[in-house]
Amino acid sequence: MFSVFHVVVSANSSKRTVRLMSDGNIKIRITAPPESGKANDDLVDYMSALINVKKSQIKIIKGHLTKYKTLRITGLTTESVLSRLVLIGQKPL
Repeated sequence: MFSVFHVVVSANSSKRTVRLMSDGNIKIRITAPPESGKANDDLVDYMSALINVKKSQIKIIKGHLTKYKTLRITGLTTESVLSRLVLIGQKPL
């Protein structure tokens, strides 16, 4: 079982937030700079904390070098991930 999500990432932000957009994408602000894979690592770290899964369950499958990324999350259904993100809303972690 796995789920796939399209996310728009804003790196180098002052705080970490997540927001569900009306177009179905997920907008994520992270604090790491977009250099040497730091933003990608921070994204995986933040998402794993948000939805309470291991980092190894989250893979960036597309968009390693852009702000538009596709994530694959194993072990959870799409509905389960979305329900966890809805509970978080825009609350920084």
